[in-house]
Amino acid sequence: MTGIIQEMRRVVAGVIGDDQQAVDVVFALIKNFGGERLYIPTNNFNMRNSEINSLHSSGATVDHLAKRYQLSPKTIYRILEGHLTKAEEVQSTLSPIGEIPETHFSHI
Repeated sequence: MTGIIQEMRRVVAGVIGDDQQAVDVVFALIKNFGGERLYIPTNNFNMRNSEINSLHSSGATVDHLAKRYQLSPKTIYRILEGHLTKAEEVQSTLSPIGEIPETHFSHI
């Protein structure tokens, strides 16, 4: 393994504490998502939501904000209304590919 794959293995091993399982997880990710463009969000929801509110106050439309932040217009409206829970925020940032089924990580 070299480059990004080695770095992925290192990060996963640091989380789960087992090098061989980390290798298995990395190769499962490569097998299932290799060649795909994935959006991996940061956990800075407060900053993002503040920017959305500020841009909307400055005249940006909901559709523009949805495209810019890769969110649905419904999610933008909920952010603007301040009704988005932490779980909903995490769900709103999932890539269009969807969630990885839990069975992929049953050995972790």
